[in-house]
Parts: sequence; structure tokens; C-alpha cells
Amino acid sequence: MKKINKEYKPLDIEDVRSIRGHMFGRLRRSKNKIPDKAGVYIWRYWPNMNSHSADDILELINKLQNNFPSQEENLSNSRLTVTVERTPFGKKYGNKFLGIDNKNKVDSFKRIIKKNEEARLSLIHTLEVLVASSPPIYIGKANNLRKRLSEHFDSETNLLSNIYNAGISLDDIYISYIIDDISSDVDAVTTTIEEILQRLTNPPYTKRYG
Repeated sequence: MKKINKEYKPLDIEDVRSIRGHMFGRLRRSKNKIPDKAGVYIWRYWPNMNSHSADDILELINKLQNNFPSQEENLSNSRLTVTVERTPFGKKYGNKFLGIDNKNKVDSFKRIIKKNEEARLSLIHTLEVLVASSPPIYIGKANNLRKRLSEHFDSETNLLSNIYNAGISLDDIYISYIIDDISSDVDAVTTTIEEILQRLTNPPYTKRYG
């Protein structure tokens, strides 16, 4: 019997999209469908990438570069303190294009995008992979996910105002959560999981870890 040599499956864009979670608007309209259990929740900025026109793709890149929340970290010693700003998609409001400052290279890239639909689709998928690997904008924990997320939805926290001030549309916000079925009154696993995720990803709108 002839042995069939199957290739390993490449990364599919639907696999990437599965991590973004639920649309903000859908969750806010159907709060009763959110589990009333303890857990960790994750907010992501994930702009809509359904359009494949060259102009829309270039505008999307502009949004990612200029609107994606930056992370700030203070580094200090006994003599000075330096604030470091990290931007996942290159320096904001500058002349660089996703971190590239070679004008000829950028112009050539834009010409290809405008002429070649296959290249545009490939770029869109690449951008989604980059967004998926970028830091979440907020990570929190809750004894009751439904109650805590409802507080965010009703502007009882400053999270929505931070999003508004960044020029981010709520249509581009997605939320996922991890249910905690392990913690007890004595051992709180959720708190540790939350802090690990926060410290490793540095969400810009999480001001206090743990």
C-alpha cells in the first residue's frame, strides 16, 4: 500500500481569529450570556479587516500605527528615570511605515499592494497575525465575570474612556475570558494567572498588576 505523504497544515486565518474573543457590542447587548463565574478577562483592539481595497488597507495600517495603545514603562536608577514607550506597529505620527523608513522600499510596496489583489489578501492576513501577537489592551480578573464586565460596559470604570480617548471604535474591541474552576477561598489561582498574563504582555490600560 502506497504511503501518502501529507504536508503539515499552514496557519489558517480562522485559527488566528479564534483568539480574539467576542465582539464588544454583542457582549454588551447580551450580558446574560456571560458566565457568572470567576475568571480572567482579556480586551483586544482588533480592527475590522474585511475590506481588501488598497486605500482601505493603507488606512488600516495608519490606524494600527497611530491608534494602537502604546505601553509605557519607567526605568530608573539612583540618578535618573527614563520613560520607555513601546509601540507594536512602529513610531506614531512619524514618517516611517510600520517601522520602515526606506522611502523607495515603501513606495514599491504600496505599488504592489495597489496592483495585486493576491498581495493585498496576503498582507491582510499578515496584519491579523501581527494584531494577534500584539499585547491585549487590558487584562483583569473577576469573582463574577458577568458583573465585572457589566461594570466596564456601564462606564463604572475608566476603561471605556481610555478607549474613546485613543480614537478607537468600540466596533474594533473584542473580549475573551478564561473561567476559573480551580480557585477556592484559600487558594486564589485567578489572581496569579491574571498577574502572570499582565506582567508578560504589559497591557497599556492595566495600571496595577495583580
